[in-house]
Amino acid sequence: MLIRLSPLIVLPAVLIAGVVGYIAADRPAPAPTTITPATAAPISAGAASGQLPPGHPAIPGTSSPHSPHGGGAGAAPEPPSLDWTAPAAWQTQPNPSPMRLATYKVGDGAEMSVSRAGGGVDANVQRWVTQFEGSPKVDRTDKQVHGLKVTVVRIGGTFLGTGMGAAPSDKHEGWAMLAAIVDSTGSEYFFKVIGPADQVDGARAAFDGLVDSMAPHAAR
Repeated sequence: MLIRLSPLIVLPAVLIAGVVGYIAADRPAPAPTTITPATAAPISAGAASGQLPPGHPAIPGTSSPHSPHGGGAGAAPEPPSLDWTAPAAWQTQPNPSPMRLATYKVGDGAEMSVSRAGGGVDANVQRWVTQFEGSPKVDRTDKQVHGLKVTVVRIGGTFLGTGMGAAPSDKHEGWAMLAAIVDSTGSEYFFKVIGPADQVDGARAAFDGLVDSMAPHAAR
């Protein structure tokens, strides 16, 4: 059966469709949505790496636990410039800090650390003095060893700590520090024995032997 639509019905429908199409075409397209990725907060240098204690001279580079000389992450290591021979009775220990080049157990309660840093002899000796309570006695000797300038220092009294994490209550009465600063090519070398005074003084002969064994690396 053929159905015929009246022109009166078709015409309004065509007009309505045209109006709707015009309005849709005239409306501006929606702006695209921009998604901005979140930006991470910058990491401070202090949070990203270990910091030196207040008053510590600048260190040009730290070492790997197995290196007997300087150098560290992000920087070329300093070339070796010093050789030494540790006493056979001293036991080599793991380095508790990347700032150390070597660690030795000296007796039951004393320890020797080897490090490399700048700042000069006087500034470092003064810093060590502040690690003891009050005004400790300082014995200082300057000498030449195989062409190297070596300063040997002994400080005794109540040891307050190195300032590198030691709690204020970690006082050690009757302790001593026996140290040698070696003026070598590049940064100075530091050899420090710290512990009860009787053990430090008992290791003096062995320490002096280590100092006398020092020689420029190129000479061997």
